[in-house]
Amino acid sequence: MPPTDAVGRASDALWFVGMGEERTRPLGTLSTGQRQRVKLAMAIAHDPELVMLDEPTDGLDPTQRETMLDLIRRLSSEFGMNVLLSSHLLDEVERTCNQVIILKDGRVTASGGIDELKGAGKGLTVEVDWGATELADRLRSRGLTVAQEASRLVVTADASLGPVSQDDLFRVARDDVSDLDLPLRRLQNRTVSLEEVFLEVGT
Repeated sequence: MPPTDAVGRASDALWFVGMGEERTRPLGTLSTGQRQRVKLAMAIAHDPELVMLDEPTDGLDPTQRETMLDLIRRLSSEFGMNVLLSSHLLDEVERTCNQVIILKDGRVTASGGIDELKGAGKGLTVEVDWGATELADRLRSRGLTVAQEASRLVVTADASLGPVSQDDLFRVARDDVSDLDLPLRRLQNRTVSLEEVFLEVGT
């Protein structure tokens, strides 16, 4: 690339990451967050199809982390770049990425879309004002798996029962709550965090 074009491209990248006004400052005088943004500008100045980022928010405070994550999301949404992000901060991965690969001891333990991995259709959350233990016992008697935390139950169908649809699971829980005349606070499809997925597949 001709030097003039290279300088222009570098300047555009620095403005994109919010460092345009600092572009003449020596790198050593910048804060950690500013240096991370300069590194991102270096990675995208030549308009790559694929950007690989290893722990891009490492050492950043919460505000700087949000700024960095927003820039990463914009690389994909505004410029069509593919971004491969490596991070152990799973909440950031969950908010930034749409596809995930989970590694343990150098091997893939799970991969797929965020929604798929978080398990749409993997059980219900049931919460009652009282009688949770009685409800849990009744659901277990049907062969369902129930994890109880105070008045909150997480209900899933054991594989030994064969395929059980979410609708069927929902009806069973609803009818048992009604039969026991319990005050229902919440009955909804279970949602899990990526961290829970990681812990589940990593054991």
